[in-house]
Amino acid sequence: MIERISTGICRLDDSIGGGVPKSLVTAISGPIGIGKTCMGWQFLKTGLYVDESVLLLTSKDPPELLLQTASALGYELGWALDQHRLFIVDWRNVLSDGSLASDWVKTFLNRIQSLIDEHGIKRIVFDALLPIGSVDATAVQIFYRSIQHQLSEQYSGVSIWVLMSEPFPQAFERALPFDTWIQLDWTDTEPRQRTLRIQKMPCTAIPSQAFTFDIIKGEGIVI
Repeated sequence: MIERISTGICRLDDSIGGGVPKSLVTAISGPIGIGKTCMGWQFLKTGLYVDESVLLLTSKDPPELLLQTASALGYELGWALDQHRLFIVDWRNVLSDGSLASDWVKTFLNRIQSLIDEHGIKRIVFDALLPIGSVDATAVQIFYRSIQHQLSEQYSGVSIWVLMSEPFPQAFERALPFDTWIQLDWTDTEPRQRTLRIQKMPCTAIPSQAFTFDIIKGEGIVI
């Protein structure tokens, strides 16, 4: 039986056999403002509440803003920072001439590995994988495959979520063969509602319908 890890969204977990497959890479995609960062925080908070250590890697917003977002959602996580259970790594300034230097990729992945080894991190969220528009698809593919290799070789027992803003170029979609893919979107009908659809998930009976959801302060995404 495949081991699973809770998303923090009870009804979603119930519909897919207890959560997403553990120790794989999950993409959470959708337009700006749909709730991807909320879903990422909910995933990390769920880990913190079962005594796991977690890591958020930001290439989009400064850590202070992300913590403000978490607070606005009703997640006061200063205690987790104080206890060295929540780690936030800011890597917005890693690009050089629009490309990723291979030595930097190695240094960055080794830094993640050091945090995993020292603190027993079990959940990682990339918000986002890279600043899309700053790096070409080939560089992203090389970087992502480096993560996959590191995951299979050394990140044993670590579940990774990658938040991806849409629309993104088809070249990116081809370059990033995620193990699991959950898509967030808006309905076409009025009043507009947020929806969640599972596009891909190994070893899982995928529900055919899209779930509508709300974002409730203190609870996060609720289906």
